[in-house]
Amino acid sequence: MQQALARLVQTRPPRLIVDLTGLAFCHSVCLNALLTARQRARAAGVEMVLAAPPPQTRRVLEITGTDQVFTICSSVRTALADTYAASRRTG
Repeated sequence: MQQALARLVQTRPPRLIVDLTGLAFCHSVCLNALLTARQRARAAGVEMVLAAPPPQTRRVLEITGTDQVFTICSSVRTALADTYAASRRTG
């Protein structure tokens, strides 16, 4: 996961949406990968958004406080709509 996210950040999209729909369990290695990717994304000027975390993953993010450092959208569709709306505002 960490390597895949690092490769995506290197492409420097304006916004990187990470779809967590299929994430069955989020353990410390997963959290570390997400936080490391966020750090790299910020350094590259890329906004990283977590989308559609399942309830158990959302709970882990809340317990660890990680939900305070990420933008989290309830669905990929919402994240994409937010991205589209932001791009329309900035032209």
